[in-house]
Amino acid sequence: MISYICGKLAYKDEGIVVIETGGIGYNVAISNNTYQTLPYAGEECKIYTHMVVKEDAISLVGFSTLQEKALFEKLITVSGVGPKLALCVLSGLNYKDLILAILREETNIIGKIKGVGKKTSERIVLELRDQLTSFDDITGMTFEKTDDLPSVAIEEAIGTMMSLGLTKHDATNLIKSVASPKDTVEEIITKALKGMN
Repeated sequence: MISYICGKLAYKDEGIVVIETGGIGYNVAISNNTYQTLPYAGEECKIYTHMVVKEDAISLVGFSTLQEKALFEKLITVSGVGPKLALCVLSGLNYKDLILAILREETNIIGKIKGVGKKTSERIVLELRDQLTSFDDITGMTFEKTDDLPSVAIEEAIGTMMSLGLTKHDATNLIKSVASPKDTVEEIITKALKGMN
């Protein structure tokens, strides 16, 4: 498994880059969001990768952040969503907006992304909503309860922020700093995402 590639950005275009390292050029598929974060051709860069293995081909998908990679790996677990469509989804919305759309069950927003449609957007929400609010399957950790705040909403919000790459400590501190007792989990996550900007 190739976790990431560091090297010279030999070529870039929407949907694809070539990273040269050790005399080898790696062809990597990317989302539009990752494309917008890349340096100019000829400069050094680092791309986190996911290897897609099929019977007739092996390919790499690349991301500028671990958060986008984690969300991609969740998307391809959805029935009917392969790597190509998952990249289309990530190109249509950045990972923060996509997570919020899933948590809020805004299938109309996801369904407007090219190639997705109503049924696929409904499956994405149905199959990922609970995973994005807890993410216990990835972290393998339980979440600390915070004083004077609804524990379920706090735990779910902390789990979501951990899924975006924050440590348990940082996620807990961030959620504590923005959450109010009457907030829903969606409201807490919205505040937390704004706090990260």
